[in-house]
Amino acid sequence: MKKITFLLLSILAMWGCDNEYVAPGEEPSHSVIFTSEMDFGNKIQVNDKLSFGDVSPGVVSRKWSFPQGVDILESDNDSTSADQRVKTVFTKAGTFQVRLNQQFKAPAYINGVLRGTENDTIITVRVIDSVRVNFTANFVNKNGTLGAPLTIKDQAKNEITAGTTIRYTAVNAGEPERLEWALEGGAPLTSEVVGTFDVKYKKVGVYDIQMIGKRSRPFGADTIALKQFLRVVPSTEPVTLDGVTSVPAQSSKIALNFSRDMDILTANPSNFSVAITNKGKSIPVTITAATVDPAQENVVLLTLSDRIFNNDEVAVSYAKGLLATSDGVAADAFEKRKLSFVKKNLLEGSPLDIGFENSLDSNWPYLAWGAPWDAYKLTVTNEEKHSGAKSAKIELKPNGGMVIGHKKNGEVVRFKAERGKIYEVGFWIKVKSLGDNAAGKEAPNVIFFWEPNTNWGAGRVNLDSTLPLNQWTYVTTTFAEFAATGNYQFMIRGFNGNNPSALTFYMDDLSLAEVELRP
Repeated sequence: MKKITFLLLSILAMWGCDNEYVAPGEEPSHSVIFTSEMDFGNKIQVNDKLSFGDVSPGVVSRKWSFPQGVDILESDNDSTSADQRVKTVFTKAGTFQVRLNQQFKAPAYINGVLRGTENDTIITVRVIDSVRVNFTANFVNKNGTLGAPLTIKDQAKNEITAGTTIRYTAVNAGEPERLEWALEGGAPLTSEVVGTFDVKYKKVGVYDIQMIGKRSRPFGADTIALKQFLRVVPSTEPVTLDGVTSVPAQSSKIALNFSRDMDILTANPSNFSVAITNKGKSIPVTITAATVDPAQENVVLLTLSDRIFNNDEVAVSYAKGLLATSDGVAADAFEKRKLSFVKKNLLEGSPLDIGFENSLDSNWPYLAWGAPWDAYKLTVTNEEKHSGAKSAKIELKPNGGMVIGHKKNGEVVRFKAERGKIYEVGFWIKVKSLGDNAAGKEAPNVIFFWEPNTNWGAGRVNLDSTLPLNQWTYVTTTFAEFAATGNYQFMIRGFNGNNPSALTFYMDDLSLAEVELRP
């Protein structure tokens, strides 16, 4: 009887069977087949060599059959071979099947099972193109949509104004595993994004671009390097303040992130003011210096007479002065721009799916607290996202609530925390509807409890009119201190018990960060 064996990725026959009798001096028949790339899934690059071998004891005849696009080395016949070892070159990309027919002098062992005297084996070979890299580049319109394409060639000198964002998309062949972008003059200056990403150009000048694609096995690499690809010219558009942040490891500094490079000679500390409050109390502070960050010339650094803490509320104002961009555009005045703290999210790299990217609804189960905590609906969705591709859409039903945990493969997902440290617990929220909460009653809110050593007095974030609708906002739920060093789980509680209407919001990018609080 003929048997057919399919080998996908690697081929190695098993030897022997202790229960079968073999006459003394008689060599048993076994199917033992190999390829030179069997340990790597028989994946090769176009025009690479691939060897096939049949070292099966007891074979009296064999026939290798190859598809079109294969060159059998040292042979005029590229379709079949009866040799024990066959060296080939695959000249086309694609997935191919190589068939080996074996005739044995006696019934043969196939994968440890005694079969007949004839066996067919099919070996699947995947042939990929050599690595070739290229890219497209487009303007990004003010509304975020894709704009006109740029010319992709050496010395193109595509003219853009300072502050313009360009969207790059890799267009590659040969499945490179890693891309290395060098984006002269851009923010960021480098990238390893394999797909699509945006780069903002803020400084006047002429800039090169380079992209290297690499593949480890089968090895391959390619480079595209374009000289004088972009020419950034002065803009007549107003300069914008894109963010006000703390400066990591420099607690007495504030960073003002502008849309374009700023002229250091125009930064005057007397034109700025900073207001700090903590628990309703004003904290006196003065600005001692205003400089431009030499590493990021679009960032103006304000140095304060005292440090700031993570539970401070900090607002920065600028009265119209001489502050201008490096291409001569004056900065507009602004008032009470709120500072955002730059923190390290300790949940990144933890087992928690903080961005819901790999979650199903069932990974965030109800914790069975009873009514009204079962009156909600959670859906992992791609309708909205703060980052990545997904978020959790949560509807708290009228007079309802929610208590959920996080599980993977039926097991509770936990994070690490240390005794003696203070942590900020927060997340990004986009509120779609607030409903109509009863006046004077407890407002809808979200609390992150933890277990074990639960602090039932943990802080909360109220879902009320202080939150903007249809806008992603970072919120802090509580500052947490854990009673012991160990592994904890979150129990996320949503309350809508005094609201006759449903309340809907999106949740994304859960965060746990070590912080310092003002004494």
